[in-house]
Parts: sequence; C-alpha cells; structure tokens
Amino acid sequence: MGDELRRQATVFVVSDFLHEEVQTQPRAERFYRATGATSLLMWPVGIGEQGLGVLSLMTVDTPRRWRRYEIQAVQQCAGYVAQSIVDLRLREMREAQLDQLTALDRQKTDFMATVSHELRTPLTSINGYLELLEDGDYGGLSTAQLGALDIIGRNASRLRGLIEDLLVLNKIEISGLQAVSEEVAVRDLLRTVTETMKPVAANGGVHLVCDDTPDDLVVRVDRGQVERALINLGSNAVKFTREGGQVLLSAERSGDSTIISVHDTGIGIPSADLARLSERFFRAGNATAAAIPGTGLGLAIVRAIVEGHGGELVIASVEGEGTTMQVVLPVAQAATVRA
Repeated sequence: MGDELRRQATVFVVSDFLHEEVQTQPRAERFYRATGATSLLMWPVGIGEQGLGVLSLMTVDTPRRWRRYEIQAVQQCAGYVAQSIVDLRLREMREAQLDQLTALDRQKTDFMATVSHELRTPLTSINGYLELLEDGDYGGLSTAQLGALDIIGRNASRLRGLIEDLLVLNKIEISGLQAVSEEVAVRDLLRTVTETMKPVAANGGVHLVCDDTPDDLVVRVDRGQVERALINLGSNAVKFTREGGQVLLSAERSGDSTIISVHDTGIGIPSADLARLSERFFRAGNATAAAIPGTGLGLAIVRAIVEGHGGELVIASVEGEGTTMQVVLPVAQAATVRA
C-alpha cells in the first residue's frame, strides 16, 4: 500500500468500511477484520523516491467523512515526519563517521609516536659512528671522504630534528602541553633566545639584534615551552635571511597583552601561502624552490604552544622584503592550557 501511494503521490481515503461496495474488496475486508476500522485516511511518508512509511488515521466506532483540512493536516504531518526521520538518519551517519575518523586519527597518532621512537635508536648509532670516523678512530680520511661525512651529518641532524618535532606534536595531541606556569620576565625570555641564536646567526652572516625590553613586562607561562616557540621563530628568521640581513627581537605591551615580535629582512612568504603556513609539513613555495632545509613542523609546534597559553600567533610578510612573526600573550595572567 505504501509503495502504491508513493508512486501515485496521492492520499487513500475510506469513509465507511461497512459500506457494501467496500466490503466486496478483499483487501478492505481483511483490513477491517484485522483492525476493526470503520474509516481510514492514509498518506505516504517519504523523501523523493525514498519511501519511509505510511501515516494512517482511522476510526473504530463510526464511519467518518474526512474533510479537506484534515487531509491537508495529515499531508503536512507526513512531511514533518519524513524530514525528522531523514535528519535522524543523517545524524546517526555523521556520528558513525566521526567515531571512525577519531579512531583513525588515534591510530595515526600512535603510529607516528611509535615510528618516531623507533627511529631514535638507529639514528643515535649513525651519529656515534660518524663521530668516530671524523675523529680518525678508523684511520685517516681524504678531503672528499670528510666532505661526504659532513653531508651525512647534516642530513642526520635534519632527521633528528624531524623526529623531535614529531614527538613534540604527538605529545601535545595525546596529553596536552602539561604546562607549569610561572611569572617570567619577557626580557629574560628574549635574552635566552638571543644567546641561543647568536652562533647560528654569526655563522650565516646575519645581524641579530634584541631591543631593550621594559623590566616590568611579565607573562605567566611555561618558560621552557615558550622559549622553545621563540627559539623556533628565531631559527626560522635566521635561516630565511640572506647574509648581511638582520633579525630583530622586540617586545611591547598593548593593553592586556604582551606582543613579542621576531622580524627579519629575509626572503618573505608568498601571499598565497600565508593561510597554510601553520599546517603540518607545509612549506612556502619560495623556501622549497630555494632548497632551504626544513620539516614544515616548526610553526605548527609554535602555534600549538602559543594557543595553548591562551595566546595568538600573528604572521605578516611580504615576499622578497621580510617577515614579522608576533606572539601575543596575556600579561601576567594564568595560562589556559588546552589538551
């Protein structure tokens, strides 16, 4: 009956099952015996070609002449019921898909953590034997051989950095930042970053400058994590700045926020790449074209740390002119560390 009504897109009405003409129909007679109905109104429930059921109204005491407004009301109710059923099924499908994606993401996180840990052991062995070879423990080496070992060493260092970045990101995903907040003078943060980056900047011929910072500018953060984020930004700034360029570290107060800036006069970032810059493994097109080494994970870690402290990472850049990375943090307020 439901399929027939849906195909015909019409209502089925019987005002009196006891009428002689109705009783001569075998289907109507069987329905009357099964239900005791004396009148019946049926409307198909469905969406498009998909049938979901039939909405039925009946009387069992006396016959009834179904009026037009009653038929229209049943038609509207059938539409509401159909939409509700479809919404429920879609919600169930979305929840099932979300559960599947969550499980896959958990498996991916566990896999990356396991692989990263397993790579550490052979990499440690590689670095150990590299040092023995370079120190001459296995005999003298030619200039070409030393050059080859230097290339192996640089790539081993890149691999070690990639592994460490993966481990940090996986740790944040699994257990959160686990921050231990304390009041830290911004001046001390910038001094640590400057001292750490000085040898790298000098080796690349980049002028590293740290502006004077007010003594009373204080933030409440996990010092180790924020230092890691700022050193990461400073490393990027030095790496993407040509010889003779400059990297400037500065900090200022703006309302209830502290803005720590890392400005460089490097190669800049194409405007089309700015929106994706903090995505995992994404690297700007000009950095890839220039074959500048990197994992594409550094800014993802920085953003996770900064946002985990209730802050914001702001990026402004002009290709060919330079880049400014700003870490905006609350002034001496408790950090809100999210898992």
